Amino acid sequence: MESVRKALMALTLMGERGAMRLADIAEELDVARSTAHRLMVTMREAGFVIQPLGSRLYTLGPAFAGLTSAVVAHDDLIAAARPALAGLRRATEETVHLVTRLGADVYFLDGIEGPRTVRVGLKSGSRLPVIASAAGIAMLSLMTPERIERVIFLSRRVRSFDEGWLSDQVAAAQRAGYAVGLGLAYEDVHEVGVAFRYDPGNHMAALTVAAPASRIDAPRARELGLILRQSANSLAAQLSRLTK
Repeated sequence: MESVRKALMALTLMGERGAMRLADIAEELDVARSTAHRLMVTMREAGFVIQPLGSRLYTLGPAFAGLTSAVVAHDDLIAAARPALAGLRRATEETVHLVTRLGADVYFLDGIEGPRTVRVGLKSGSRLPVIASAAGIAMLSLMTPERIERVIFLSRRVRSFDEGWLSDQVAAAQRAGYAVGLGLAYEDVHEVGVAFRYDPGNHMAALTVAAPASRIDAPRARELGLILRQSANSLAAQLSRLTK
């Protein structure tokens, strides 16, 4: 859409030049001042730009800064986690992923396919509901009750689910130290996930192992949970050292 393109152009301009007047923004975007004003109002309400009280200048806001810092943090996380993923693949001979959370979804940042002929495919770059993944349930298990309720609220807006079942899954993950997903997103796929916190900003991510359902039963899930916990603990410690 043209309005989205103009918004991105405006953010790019402010990133290059710093604070800008509305007249200059309108001129650079080749739009009327009224159009530029509506665009700035929309982005200001969303936190992507700010206009200090009494000033005629617009500059990048906290939402934009948060977005860019998250991208940098994810790049650092992917680079640091790559050896851990490779080690997990060797230890489990299954497909492994690095996962983070975006609102009511989980986002698969990176992964390595398992070596077996019959295996789960990569999901890197894709999203799933938090409640439909072992990674999501594992991350919920590390959250405060207030944050869990917030994620549940967001999840209710996109799909219906049994909140009692979810509460049981989170409690089981808290007791075990890992979450198990039995056909949550795909009926023939079972997965095990372990979440961990890392800096900056006490962010959260998860490592998962996924396999055809026939290869992950309860005893195997316990084995995978232990392997994942060791990898997640090592990765969290490594990331903590990198940010000091």
